Amino acid sequence: MSLTYQPFAEVPEVVELGKQLDKNVGPGERWVTLALSGMFFAAGLRSRGLAAVALHAGALALSARSVTAHCPLYYRLGVNTNRPGEPAPEQEETTKEGLPG
Repeated sequence: MSLTYQPFAEVPEVVELGKQLDKNVGPGERWVTLALSGMFFAAGLRSRGLAAVALHAGALALSARSVTAHCPLYYRLGVNTNRPGEPAPEQEETTKEGLPG
């Protein structure tokens, strides 16, 4: 057995989970979401009681959406703002001079 053997790679549940974890939030939207998360967190610090808990929970959810680039609601609706046809910045190919090309 080779070191790269993946016994569960073709299991339907694993394939479905992989689809669910695909990036479906674009880079610009991720930055906006992160900024909103910070605003929610700051507002939660100024609030008390249940409002503070709700604002911090919202900030946590938005932070997770921004960091993972995955939105479960977008997944359910079939929305993808990540522009799959365009290469992501970390996947851009470079020319000999090191410039994107």
